[in-house]
Amino acid sequence: MIKTLFFVTLLFYAIPGSAAKLEITEAWIKNLPMVVPVRAGYMNISNKQPRTTTIEWLESESFAQIEIHRNVEKDGVSSMRPVHALTIASGETLQLAPGSLH
Repeated sequence: MIKTLFFVTLLFYAIPGSAAKLEITEAWIKNLPMVVPVRAGYMNISNKQPRTTTIEWLESESFAQIEIHRNVEKDGVSSMRPVHALTIASGETLQLAPGSLH
């Protein structure tokens, strides 16, 4: 249920009027014990419209806050950096996956 609410919310809040032209596939959220307050979501977002789309914010009834991060490795140390917008060119697919953008 949480997974469904998150991804439906993503579709409706991506960009006004463009939600029907974004396709979400292979969506999943890592199953963790309830004592772990943070979850990571993964998916492929395909832009089916004739122009570039930028997703600037996300919201969900199931989560108090949604943030997008990119894993970065520097000098053998992995860290997460915030991503403030997702830009997807026309006809392209953006992958949110473990160890990278999520």
